[in-house]
Amino acid sequence: MKHTLTCCAILSLASLLVGCETTTTHNTPSGRPEVTVSNAQAPDLIAQFTNELINRGYTIADTSPQQTTFEKPATTLAAQIAYGSTYNPTPNARITLDQVQLSDTTRILLSFSIVTNPGSAHERITALNNSPETVQYQELLNQLTISTARPKP
Repeated sequence: MKHTLTCCAILSLASLLVGCETTTTHNTPSGRPEVTVSNAQAPDLIAQFTNELINRGYTIADTSPQQTTFEKPATTLAAQIAYGSTYNPTPNARITLDQVQLSDTTRILLSFSIVTNPGSAHERITALNNSPETVQYQELLNQLTISTARPKP
């Protein structure tokens, strides 16, 4: 009985924490973190962004010419309670970088999600594009856009 009450208290606390999370609205066409840069600038920006994510503990999970996916275990207790499962109690944080090459510019967009049962046939993805943590990645994209800008001849 005591174990049941403890479990109920933990689940109640977890639902309160998840329910109290605020959302962020990005002032971009997609509503997600994004920048548009010159085609010449895009490879440098993507390389620097990749380096920054690796420094933050992410690994490259998948890559194609138009998309790169980064993942790392979400080891916080709140993430494990809210998104873990019996099969795998540790979900993965996932950031997907999409590149859309236009005539003379490249649009770089980020998607954020948490993955329950990562790498399994029972993978469940929860989008977190409007979580407050995404603001820091918009700021990072903005900083990298400035630092990789090439002077015009």
